[in-house]
Amino acid sequence: MQNDHKQHSNHEQMAPSCHEAESVYVSRVWYTAGGILLLLVICLAVIHFSLNWLSGDTPIEHAGQQWQQQQSSPGVAPNQAYDREHIQSREALILRSYAWQDAEHRVARIPVKRAMQLLPQRGLQPFSPDHNGQQEESDQ
Repeated sequence: MQNDHKQHSNHEQMAPSCHEAESVYVSRVWYTAGGILLLLVICLAVIHFSLNWLSGDTPIEHAGQQWQQQQSSPGVAPNQAYDREHIQSREALILRSYAWQDAEHRVARIPVKRAMQLLPQRGLQPFSPDHNGQQEESDQ
């Protein structure tokens, strides 16, 4: 029992040394935080340089540049309806007007209605959508 008593008293003497220290070493905390921060900066720098190296000579495009390229690429244009109306009105004007097609004034463009009137006068059969080529087959 006496031996137990000695062990118990030894245990009481060791107990205070097993606990954490009451005071905090501020300098160790600052050194640890600085080390972690330095490690983070080094990791970010390595990632940055490795990504630049992997990308090679490929230019970096910003979102605004990509959007502008998409705007100019084929597809639906913002003013597509206006463009269609403009083209159709220009084509309709061409179909209804007279003009020379060549610089030597050998070939003329005449309105479609006038051309349809001239065909029978010259002995030619005007095209009719209801024929659909059936008249040519019956003539042969």
